Amino acid sequence: MRHFAFIVFIAALAASGCKDPRRSQVSATEVPDGHVVLLKRKNEVAAFILRNQKLSPEETDFVWYFRADGRGTFAPGDPAVSTGVVTNATQISFATFSVNWSIHTAGNGMASSGWVYFPNGQYDFLKAADYAMCVTTETNVAGIDARDRRWKYRVRLGVNIRALIQSQVKK
Repeated sequence: MRHFAFIVFIAALAASGCKDPRRSQVSATEVPDGHVVLLKRKNEVAAFILRNQKLSPEETDFVWYFRADGRGTFAPGDPAVSTGVVTNATQISFATFSVNWSIHTAGNGMASSGWVYFPNGQYDFLKAADYAMCVTTETNVAGIDARDRRWKYRVRLGVNIRALIQSQVKK
């Protein structure tokens, strides 16, 4: 019922000729070089680590890990775990997963970071998500169990109602 009320609210704003309701709403999250990102879909779990994110050309390297047997660890040498390295990528694609990526900050003596985009945008309430994602602060995938309850997977960022309303107010 809560989602229905929110959809009605958004529709009313759009019909009233207000500004774009998507302004100030982001469907991505920032990921620094070296941080583990987890992905989950039914029995499949995956992880990737971005490296060498750069602005020109806008590309990144990444290491990926994948398993489809319902378990959540990525132990080296486990025959159920597939892994690989991709260089000069413009999108994070491996095994059965594909995640949009773009550069956010590029090096210059600091660590680079990029945006990884959730499978559903802020307003895709009726669309089934292809996978769920969890951005971690971990830097070593070997100690991670992707099925652990401490990881909070999401298919979209939460909607910032205050920013949404403020974006509609004419100044």
